[in-house]
Amino acid sequence: MRYLARYRVTINFPAARLYLAKGKHFSDRERGHTCGLGYLFKPNGLLVEMVNPEGPAQAAGIRPGDVIVRLSGKAVDAWKPSEINQLLAAEGKPVRLVVQRDGKTADVEFTPREFD
Repeated sequence: MRYLARYRVTINFPAARLYLAKGKHFSDRERGHTCGLGYLFKPNGLLVEMVNPEGPAQAAGIRPGDVIVRLSGKAVDAWKPSEINQLLAAEGKPVRLVVQRDGKTADVEFTPREFD
């Protein structure tokens, strides 16, 4: 979605077309990733699909296949998806997670930071 924010988006529903025109933020520098996680929203938590080897989540020991069940002391289902995305992208603010792996839980903390 950040990518589309650089454009003016016009949708022509009858013709099933999407038009993009350069928006006022088109030339803005694209921010790097901040947490290094690729995840899916699941009923039991966030399923970690990808961990960037350059990111802070990797350094904290999070692995693909882990399930994040708590964020900052609250169950994942208590958060809105947009709140989770903001929390995991808040550069410089430590994030505490409870992760399930192989039937065991572990407390993990990392601080999102920009990286390429």
